[in-house]
Amino acid sequence: MVSQLAQLTVFLVAARYLSTEDFGAFSLLSAVSMLMARLGQAGWLELATAWQGDAEVEAHAFTLAVLGSVGISTLGIAFAVVCTQVSSLTPYALLAALLSLSVAGVGANAYWSGLLLRRQRGDALGKIALVSQLMGSLVALGGLFLGGHFVALGLGKLVTHAVEVAMTAWVVRWMPAFRLSSGGAQVIGEYTKGMTSSKLVTYARGYAATLLIGVFLGPAPVGLYRAAQRLVAALGEAIGEPARIVCWMMLRRAAEHDAQGEAGAVTGAGTRPSLALAAEGFLVLIVLLATPVFVGVAVASEAIVHVMLGERWLPCAPVVAILAIARLVNVPFVLSTPLLSMGGHVDRIPRLALQTGLITLLALPPFAPFGEVWIAVGQLLAAAMGLLVVLRAYQRYAGVRWLAALARTYPSLIAVVAMGAVVTAARSWIVGFDVTVQVRLIVEVVAGAASFALAFLLTGGIWRLRAAYSPAGFGRRLSPQGESGRPVSSAQA
Repeated sequence: MVSQLAQLTVFLVAARYLSTEDFGAFSLLSAVSMLMARLGQAGWLELATAWQGDAEVEAHAFTLAVLGSVGISTLGIAFAVVCTQVSSLTPYALLAALLSLSVAGVGANAYWSGLLLRRQRGDALGKIALVSQLMGSLVALGGLFLGGHFVALGLGKLVTHAVEVAMTAWVVRWMPAFRLSSGGAQVIGEYTKGMTSSKLVTYARGYAATLLIGVFLGPAPVGLYRAAQRLVAALGEAIGEPARIVCWMMLRRAAEHDAQGEAGAVTGAGTRPSLALAAEGFLVLIVLLATPVFVGVAVASEAIVHVMLGERWLPCAPVVAILAIARLVNVPFVLSTPLLSMGGHVDRIPRLALQTGLITLLALPPFAPFGEVWIAVGQLLAAAMGLLVVLRAYQRYAGVRWLAALARTYPSLIAVVAMGAVVTAARSWIVGFDVTVQVRLIVEVVAGAASFALAFLLTGGIWRLRAAYSPAGFGRRLSPQGESGRPVSSAQA
């Protein structure tokens, strides 16, 4: 949480100091450096975590990890040097060189991180990530305050990665002799190939829009889009992390009930597994809670952008609104890993990620030439199509009745309609007063929250929340008459 807060602080300060074009150039080059990092990391962390073979083969794998990331970094630096000779984009070339240099240690760091996980030292990785992120953020903020140049962001990234690699090396204290041999090459190749492919799909899903906008429209639209994306992502992360924890807790307890042979629930159709009921309960819970947050951001997007980023970033307000709705559509995705893992279908997780990633890659290019707003529309379309794929997987592999579960979230849908109407009315009313944009945002938030809470209460939303989550870890028993959402005792069922 502290690390995410540090990143958000750097982003907000950078938005104040940098022009949309400079911020877009940094975002575009940063996206390219992330691709380089994914290639450098390959599947070394996962290989090191699971490796139980010969020490000589492990030394060979570590050597490949080091050589791979250093080679990728060298190519990036060479390209930056060439750019300084053939163009006048020296500041951008310097930024590209810094970002490329930060990739040099990702292979070794990934392997060392895997070793720490193998040694049950995951807590050390969390502390290392926190310290390195704080150090990099301080350097970036200091550079922005002193000169306001986007190169400060590149220097901050370099410091972050350098501190992370140095601390990981110091903690793991493992440095084999560099060697290359044929032993185990096939096993290493097959393992890293699969993991690299998975990471590239994940990367493409997250950065395809940025790269497409950069290719078709240039750095300024990239800056607007990335600023909007970062605002929505910060909110999504704040909701997503606690949601994952609650999800794992609910599904793990439900799986334990199923393993012990206990009945999950008695319905008109008979007894159903606890895992399916828990998934449905969590789905209702997360949709009920996330809907007002993301819809609220969409409704008040203009005031939010004005307050947090400044007036010159107002053109990205429509993008914030669309991406907030897309993020809401993506909310059920948080179930995928816990549900399929607990249901014994771990092999379906990468396939599901591949399917949703390909949907994103196919949906975005047709919208790219028309601007960042249309790219956001493409993201929303991809999210909707991906949601159908994910929900069908839930039903097929875990018996989740997702349509019935989503139907139980109607109080939240009614309440957000009321919230939108009240916020629109409040915005029209406050125009007649000479108030700052901060006051306007406060009025919109208070009016929206109050109207949503009242409508949610009147439509029985509290009962739905209570029925969706219980201390037992899964949805409460349902009456034979139907899934009313009102909790009843086991005896009543």
